Amino acid sequence: MKIPIKHALQIVSDISKIVNQNINIMDNNGVIIASTNENRIGNFHFVAKKIIDEKLDEFYVSPEMETEFMKKGLNLSIYNNDVIIGVVGITGDYAQVSKYGQIVRRMTEILVLESDNKIKKEFEKKLLNRYLDELLRGRENLDNLNFIEKGHDVGIDISIFRRVVSISIESENIYENERDIQEKLEVANSLIEKTIKKYPNSNIFTTTNKTFCLVAEKTNNKLDPFIQDINFILGGLNINFKIGIDSFSKMNLDIRTRYKYALKAWSACSAENNIKYYDDINMELFLSDIKFETKEEYIYKIFKNNTKKEIKDWIALIDLYFKHDGAITKMSEDMYVHKNTLQYKLKKLADQTGYDVRILSQSAVLFMAACFYKDIEKYFN
Repeated sequence: MKIPIKHALQIVSDISKIVNQNINIMDNNGVIIASTNENRIGNFHFVAKKIIDEKLDEFYVSPEMETEFMKKGLNLSIYNNDVIIGVVGITGDYAQVSKYGQIVRRMTEILVLESDNKIKKEFEKKLLNRYLDELLRGRENLDNLNFIEKGHDVGIDISIFRRVVSISIESENIYENERDIQEKLEVANSLIEKTIKKYPNSNIFTTTNKTFCLVAEKTNNKLDPFIQDINFILGGLNINFKIGIDSFSKMNLDIRTRYKYALKAWSACSAENNIKYYDDINMELFLSDIKFETKEEYIYKIFKNNTKKEIKDWIALIDLYFKHDGAITKMSEDMYVHKNTLQYKLKKLADQTGYDVRILSQSAVLFMAACFYKDIEKYFN
């Protein structure tokens, strides 16, 4: 086993704060890989190499032995499973550092073991994430025995039925720093991961900008508490998010189709309704298949010769009309205007666009424009 440099640097920092002495860690080749004195990193340490080659337990460098690259102090072998994997050195007089020797060695060995376990867990997590990626988005035959066996190796039984939930963090500002968004996503994923452990045989799969939860629950009634937990967690972080859930009505779907349905539901989410079940969406099914440019062109075609501010106001009026199913009294109360004023606005909308929202055959055109606008509002030019 080799001591990772990143972890060695952290270990040196942690131990030096406790014992208040200069600390060095040398690898199994005798090279200083971490030190409280950064100038020594990368230097060859003759005594460390001697300890490793001769399998010595410890060696003190006396003042007489000091050189530019080797300072006086106590050097002790670091063991892992009874094998020397490196050396830890404490700079100073023998009387001063000998009392720390065994403590520093043991602390170093414990911290090295912890870092090794952390590396193993990270590696296992990467293997699991890679397998789940292939399970949801790959082309491997789900009935392939080799693929099923790979699943068992990472602790996944693909024969267990799982619902797919797609989650993303949404930025209010398209210019928000990508790193800030990623940090928010990591915090959210950590909390989601703790939550999903309450559901046996359930897993979490992460991509650059989305999190997918594979929850081993069949009905919406059993899945709803999980969705409520995630809603509570993400709401508590004070961040915008969208959640798309696959279909309950079509229970015989394979997991890859469920994944696509969860994405469809996610695409149908909006600022007003940020949690969507696939079974509850209709027209939104094809919105994500239409190009941004096409939606933008459609909006400008309907609202020709209107400014962006005017278009936004017209869309708000159309939304309100459909919200109240065309009830003028409710609309006027909502807008705090007289009914006659509202009727004038609706007539002006018809004059501006050539489509009257009050006429059933023409209202669909304006409804579609409102849907397109809400879908691309953040990026609308």
